[in-house]
Amino acid sequence: MELQFKAVTATKANKNEREVKDCTGKNIYIGIDVHKKEWKVSIRGEKKEYICISMDPDPDTLHKYLSKNFPGGKYHSVYEAGFSGYWADRRLRELGIRNIVTNPGDIPQRGKEKRGKTDSVDAGKLSRELEGGNLEGVYVPTAEEEAIRSWVRHRNKLAKDEASAKTEIKMFLLSRGVRYDEEGKTAKNWSKAFIRKLAEKEMKTEADKELLELLLEELEGKIEATEKVTKKIEEMINKKESFKRNYENIKSVPGVGKVTAMTIMTELIVPDRFMSIDGLKSYSGLKPMVYSSGDRERVLGLDKAYNHHLQAAWNSMIWDKSLRKRYFDLLGRGMAKANAIIRIAVKILKLIMVMWKNQCRYNPSILEAAQAK
Repeated sequence: MELQFKAVTATKANKNEREVKDCTGKNIYIGIDVHKKEWKVSIRGEKKEYICISMDPDPDTLHKYLSKNFPGGKYHSVYEAGFSGYWADRRLRELGIRNIVTNPGDIPQRGKEKRGKTDSVDAGKLSRELEGGNLEGVYVPTAEEEAIRSWVRHRNKLAKDEASAKTEIKMFLLSRGVRYDEEGKTAKNWSKAFIRKLAEKEMKTEADKELLELLLEELEGKIEATEKVTKKIEEMINKKESFKRNYENIKSVPGVGKVTAMTIMTELIVPDRFMSIDGLKSYSGLKPMVYSSGDRERVLGLDKAYNHHLQAAWNSMIWDKSLRKRYFDLLGRGMAKANAIIRIAVKILKLIMVMWKNQCRYNPSILEAAQAK
């Protein structure tokens, strides 16, 4: 039987395809393979796929179709976390559809699904595993939480661009035999005065002089943008009491500056969502994967599903003067750089979790409680 309706086209259904007249009280499982231009949607129940369709990427269109063709059902849906964000999840829930957003790496796959990957296969896999109870949803931030997280991520990207611009200027000057300060040392603070000093450097050709001026002008624009975004984030934090309290508590930890505190707060959001400290360490990029067979155990590196934004925060935190000595002490004992960073970061993470739970700032007793975990 061919289903026809506006904005939705039936593409491929299995032999069990049928029009469900009344699904009152029945569970209907929907796997959504999201794409920019369309969704591929697999609908199933009673251990079989009813239909796999293409439709506009719109929760209201999906809800309208379900209400018309599977009326009275209890709708459960899932899509993979990724570029599409969480707006669809929020709208699906508003429409009464029990949606979850799942981690792509946690979805079981059959051999033939690996060999024949298509949108229909992906959608069918999602609906099947959802019906089987094999999928878990990731934490979905509120629109407000997602907004401030996006601002912090953008700020950190701008800071990376700024650092790259500084490196480009230094390499350009060195390639022309020009020192970027009198002592030839790396400038920690590229102040306006320092940038003006660089602009006054004598170059051999007019073309080099013009290029230096352009590079410095671009750098100043990047610095200004980073400062502007940082100020906006601070305003957003100060407007919401829970943001402000958590931010100030995290920032009170020795070695944690304002940017690291912003990143930790906006990436973790609700630490209680993690069932154990191991789960939190894995998410934060601080837990190695281990392969164990018999009496043999092999470390395979860090868990690949970690949050890259948090890991970058741990790496930058090490260079705070209050933690640098501890870092080099560990290196002096023969510990690898990555392991030294993990050792210090895990300690800081435990501290922050205790403080977050007790809603308090850092003090020595908090350190004792964290070490006891």
